[in-house]
Amino acid sequence: MELSQSILLSLFGFVGLAILAIEVFYKQRQQKDETEWRQKHLGEESKWRQEQENRETEWKQEQYIKETKWREDKIEAEKRMFNEWAGNTDKLATLIKNKLIDSSSLFSNHTKIDSYSEANAIFYDRKRHYADEKKFILNQFVPLLVDRCEHLKKEKKKNICLIVDCGTTMHAFLERFSEEVTMRAIIKQTNININEIENEKLSISVATNNILGAAIAMEKGRLCSIDRFSEMSFKCHLFQGELLPTYSAVTGVETNIAVIKYIKEKEENTYFIGITVGNWIRIRGSEPHVAIPMARGREHRSFKQTLINYSNEIFVISPLAKIFTGCKNKEINKALKLDGSKPWKARYKEIDTRKRLYINEEGKLKVEVLSPDQEKYLINKIKLVTTDRVNKAFLLNGHAHTLKKTAVERQYWSKEDIDKVKEYDIENIASLIMFEFNNLPKDRDIQKEIEFPHKETRDPIFLDNFFNVKV
Repeated sequence: MELSQSILLSLFGFVGLAILAIEVFYKQRQQKDETEWRQKHLGEESKWRQEQENRETEWKQEQYIKETKWREDKIEAEKRMFNEWAGNTDKLATLIKNKLIDSSSLFSNHTKIDSYSEANAIFYDRKRHYADEKKFILNQFVPLLVDRCEHLKKEKKKNICLIVDCGTTMHAFLERFSEEVTMRAIIKQTNININEIENEKLSISVATNNILGAAIAMEKGRLCSIDRFSEMSFKCHLFQGELLPTYSAVTGVETNIAVIKYIKEKEENTYFIGITVGNWIRIRGSEPHVAIPMARGREHRSFKQTLINYSNEIFVISPLAKIFTGCKNKEINKALKLDGSKPWKARYKEIDTRKRLYINEEGKLKVEVLSPDQEKYLINKIKLVTTDRVNKAFLLNGHAHTLKKTAVERQYWSKEDIDKVKEYDIENIASLIMFEFNNLPKDRDIQKEIEFPHKETRDPIFLDNFFNVKV
């Protein structure tokens, strides 16, 4: 009897060791296969990029030749017309008038929307502010965000929809996001992992009020950039509403109602991620110290309010020099000399985490006050994505340090933990995510011009009080 038990135990031990050996072998094989798969796809991605660049170069050359020929023919036609009409002052005046009117559009390579972006001086000027820093943040963050979207699709078995705000930072975000999603979609078209086939039924999409952002998404989001009839790699929904030219967006009551209805109709099978920004960002004074976007302009703030109220999680993206710590909204407006006396002196207002917009039974937009628990839940969904200044030679080194100290209660994530963004639950993601930014000149005066492009913010008292910068 004892011998039988001993043999039985030995047999179980042998089987256990065999299972363990098989599992170890399988994991090693899986790691090897994954490594080979990644290397193969990196090579294919590089090859695809080169082929795409070559096709685009050839297409641009063809377009240039066609356009050059068109211009030559047009100039010859105008010369002939001028010679024919030289003695007729009325016809000559008409020709000159038409020439002046058409010159901006007939000799432009831009679409009407692109031309509008340059005609809109405010938007165009803001687009140049913090251009390198915005590009840097987005190059770091967007691939992580798309990884997160892919993870959430599998984890929650839901579609993922990004509700994207307006403004120049969000325009740059939609450009980089479109490039990333399109690149991945093209790779998947030719190399679909068997484990991902089922997941292909779920999608990642975008809904926005950003007119120029939607335009850049149409350009960068096409599966074939040189095919005018190419499909997009993701769905992009543009909300309706009244035009707000300053931000190249649509806003208003109609837009907010549209956002709420859009989310309510899809929330059963869709997970919403809000991507927003602020003219300025203020760190909340009480715990938890999260980012609160500030805005001005007709209904500009209310869209951010709706986005934050109804998204399952929110990422606020901002350059470091647009973030205030340890002060109140009134103090910021006073320092910026904004008294509301003129349109360009309108005061900044901030998102109210104690309130929520909703649609009542009559279909009208109303405001309700949140309970403390509801407000806490809302606040815990907000995460700030910005840059760090580790080098002490940088003007904003002290300000970055202050921002990190403010976030101590919730901690902050730097490059050591940044990959956690991909798969952590939103409540476990740090309220402050920072990428180390070093692309700045050594000269402090030039740094000041870059970090503080607005003349009114370069006042020595303002810099010292709000950004710990001694001039």
